[in-house]
Amino acid sequence: MIAVAVFFLLGILLSAFFSGNETGFYRVTRLRLVMDGLRGDRVAKRLLWLTNNPSLFVATTLIGNNIANYMTSLAIVMGSQLLVGNNSMMVDIVAPILLSPILFIYGESLPKNLFLKMPNYLLRKSGLPFLLFFSVLLPISSLLWLIGRLLEKVIGQSPVKVRLALARKELDEILQEGHDAGILQKGQRDLANAMFSTVDRPITEFIKPLARFQFGADSPTRAQVLEFARKKKVGFVVLPSGDQVRYVKVVELIVDSERDSFDSELILDVKETQLHGIVLVKMQTEKKPIARVLDAKEQPLGFVTINDLTSKLFEKT
Repeated sequence: MIAVAVFFLLGILLSAFFSGNETGFYRVTRLRLVMDGLRGDRVAKRLLWLTNNPSLFVATTLIGNNIANYMTSLAIVMGSQLLVGNNSMMVDIVAPILLSPILFIYGESLPKNLFLKMPNYLLRKSGLPFLLFFSVLLPISSLLWLIGRLLEKVIGQSPVKVRLALARKELDEILQEGHDAGILQKGQRDLANAMFSTVDRPITEFIKPLARFQFGADSPTRAQVLEFARKKKVGFVVLPSGDQVRYVKVVELIVDSERDSFDSELILDVKETQLHGIVLVKMQTEKKPIARVLDAKEQPLGFVTINDLTSKLFEKT
């Protein structure tokens, strides 16, 4: 009977362990794991890797919880049979129902609430045992991961969306805490929210048509370029020059109006598959105020300007 009681307690402890870690996973601050990892903490590095691969983490907790529930159910049935001495189906059904509140409180509710209140501390303390369970259960969790990948290909759902949802939720919580503590002003918080809701949008959403910026004739005069810019109400004019595509800044033509000739610069080309944030950083790094968007066949689709890209960051969300 003592062995059955130990088996039952072990099942509750395992259930509490995996249930708590699952809650801690969704509540942990990744920034804390990153900082601990940079200080040389190997456990933090492994946990950070798991947070970036949520499918394997969830598969491990799912398997662990099922093992714990099977252990407690088996211990309850074995204990009831030893006490009653009757191998009836009624005892096997009634006993787990009567003891299920204990399993729910101590194996599910209590650990989840503890990890909810102290996710960083408790997940870090239980990190090494969890990594050991992860290594032991890896063959089974890998099989579940492969099944999940197969389902993703069938239904078209990517795990990247899960990671982005978790990261966005965590970001919102950090910004809210900063605002409540008086560190962030409302405008700063709105800017951060706008940035993270815009940077992952495809660049094709911000394209302006070719005719808006591109001058049709070769070797135009200064007056022709200025007249074109005035009609189109643009600050840049794109000039085809053989195999190269160059652009001129209208403001420089207006300021330096004494010369007939004018300087031009090579335009920056970006792919239509690139995202808003990547293009914006690339344009700022190379100091290009305008870029040309090309399709998969290297054909121009249109232009984007750095002003259009940055203005989206200041729109109301």
